[in-house]
Order: sequence, then structure tokens, then C-alpha cells
Amino acid sequence: MLNIETKFTGRYAFLHTGFRPFFLLSASAAALLMVLWFFVFGYAPEGLQLSYSPVYWHAHEMLFGFALATIAGFLLTAVRNWTGRTTLVGKLLLLLALPWLLARIFPFFSELSPLYAGAFEALFLSGLAFVIIKPVVMVKQWEHISVVGKVGLLIPASVAFHLGLAGIWPAGTVIGLYAAFYILLALVITLARRVMPMFIERGLNNGFVPRNHPWADRWGLGVFLLFTIVDTALLALPGHAVLSMTSAILAAILLVLHGARLQAWYHRGIWAKPLVWVLFVAYAWIVFGFLLKAVLGFGLGNHSLAIHAFSAGGVGLATLGMMARISLGHTGRNVNKPPSQVAIVFVLVLISACVRVLGPLLLPDAYGVWIKLGQITWSAGFLLFVFVYFQILISARADGMRG
Repeated sequence: MLNIETKFTGRYAFLHTGFRPFFLLSASAAALLMVLWFFVFGYAPEGLQLSYSPVYWHAHEMLFGFALATIAGFLLTAVRNWTGRTTLVGKLLLLLALPWLLARIFPFFSELSPLYAGAFEALFLSGLAFVIIKPVVMVKQWEHISVVGKVGLLIPASVAFHLGLAGIWPAGTVIGLYAAFYILLALVITLARRVMPMFIERGLNNGFVPRNHPWADRWGLGVFLLFTIVDTALLALPGHAVLSMTSAILAAILLVLHGARLQAWYHRGIWAKPLVWVLFVAYAWIVFGFLLKAVLGFGLGNHSLAIHAFSAGGVGLATLGMMARISLGHTGRNVNKPPSQVAIVFVLVLISACVRVLGPLLLPDAYGVWIKLGQITWSAGFLLFVFVYFQILISARADGMRG
């Protein structure tokens, strides 16, 4: 294994590892994109024009902007640790981030074709996939291919989305969006399965050993793949009775599988550890999302609320929790003593998920109010994260090592 941690005497280390720039980009994008969505959704000021539907823009940016930047930072760092091979550092990190940034900007040039943004997004995804897959193949760590390979699957999803926007393949817009959504959700579930038992055991340090059910592991991803195919097809053929009931049955099976997994991880001591409970609650939101998808087959609930349970609650809290933990652990700081404000960050984003999903379930007539409140609390949470973690992410490691 290559020794990739050496002594460093400088003050700043912003470009030493992938998580540093991409976590700052991710959290900043989460806040800024939601602020923009606040105005687009409610007021649509004349100076803020988009090259395509604001609803599609919001969905796409939260997936390929916010969530993907977090995944990029995580995998650039994780692959480095798994393989012992340096991924990207220095100016090459900025070069990788540039097409991601351009893809965020181009939709605001309404006179340009969406294919311009699509080209930059494909360039970013291709570069990221190459950088993280190459070291895994070089050291023959095939057990990680299922994780890093999912980034490659996002490329055709992005291409389909932009081909739809350009009118070349109209169905591609919806298919690309939901394919990307479920790929990212599968990635979050896979990573949670790998790291959460360890995080809980180390965080509690009281002898409790979380366990994984082999039967849940064996069936979980296979059933999820079927669910993804059926549910995406249902979006292309809305109202199809057989697809609708099949999706509901598969969601019910996933509810049982992931609910059992979550129960096996539970210990009451997690509530004293913010960096632990945030990941547990994120997974609980994913389980709740499967419940909402299951009852849709019986004409109950709302598709949008199920999607936001997965996204705002599940992916939102999971990515936030991972950024908060990794930013401490990989800068030589104590993960058992996070900044005091971190619990407030988590609570704000948790409130955002609750009002966005539970609010409309309880008081549907106040739907617009719930959305606004969710947007405000989401942005506030991620802005606070940037404020608290900015210095940590740009500064040298606390232990004097490079990284």
C-alpha cells in the first residue's frame, strides 16, 4: 500500500483531497440552488429566466448539482483510502470541478441549447468515473466496482435528460431524471450498508455491535433494481394498473427489508451522538419513502411526497451527515467531538424534510406554505454547515499530516 499521508507544514490544504472542494461546492449549491428555487417557484422574477422548465431544473440540479458533488467528494476520498492510490489533487481537482460548475451556469442562458449544459455534465461525469474506477481496477479491488460503477451509469441518464430537453427524445427528460434519482438512491443505500454499522459501533463504544441480516443484503439490491425499472416505466406510462401494483408490491418488500436492517442497527445511545443519529434518521426516511410508494398502489398518498421523503429526508440528511463526519475524520479532528452547531444544522434540514413531506400530508391546503418553509429551513441548514465547516475544509489537517 502506498503511504499517501506525509507531513505538511503549510496553512491551507484546500486541494489536498477530493472531499474538501467538492463538499464546499455541494453544501453551497444546496443552499444557493434552493434559494433560487424559492424565487422561481413563488415569484419567477423577470431577470431570472431558465432555458427549460423550472420544475425539471430544480429536480435535475438537486441530483446532478448538490447530491452528485457530495458523492464525488466522498468517492474521490474513499477510493484513495481503499486502494492506496492518490486520486486527484491540486489543479487537477479544480479542472474536474470546472465542467460541473459550467453545467450549473448554462441553464440560465435561455438562448443556448440545453445540449451545452449536457456536454459539460457528461464531461464531468466521464472524468469522475475514470478517476475513481481506474485505481480500483489497477489494484483489482473488484468488491468496490458495484459502488464506483454507479457513477458511470449516471452518464446515460444525464444524456437522456438533455436529449429530452432538446426535443430529440421527449421521453428522455423524465426517464433520465428518475433513472439518475434511483441510481443515486441506490448508491446512498449501498454506502450506508457499508459504513453505518461501523459508525454506530465506534460512535457508541459501549459494546453494542450492529448487525446486518444476510437475507436483507441478498435480496435488497435485486428487488431495488426491479423496483427502479418498474417505477421508471410507470412514469413513462402513468396510470398503468399492472405497473402501479407491481411497483407498490416491490416497495412493500423493500420496506420490510430495509426496515429490518434499520431495526438491527438501533440502539438508544445513538441519540446522544449527532453524527450517528443523523445517518440513522436519514435511513429511516428512506424506509418511510418505501412506505409511501407502497400505499400509492392503493390510491393513497402522493408520488411527489414519496420522492421528497427519499430525497429531502434520505439523501439530504445522509449526504449532510457524511460530509460532517468525513470533514472531521479526514482532517485529523475528533469525530466524537463535532462543532457544537452541527446538531442545529441537522435539525434544520430534518425540519425541512418534515414540513415538505409530512406538512402536505396533514394540511394539504397549505401546500405552498409548506414548500416555502421547507426551502427556507433547508437553505439555512446548509448555509450554517458552510459557515461552520469552511475553515475546517480549507485548513491543514489538525495532526500535521498531508491530506
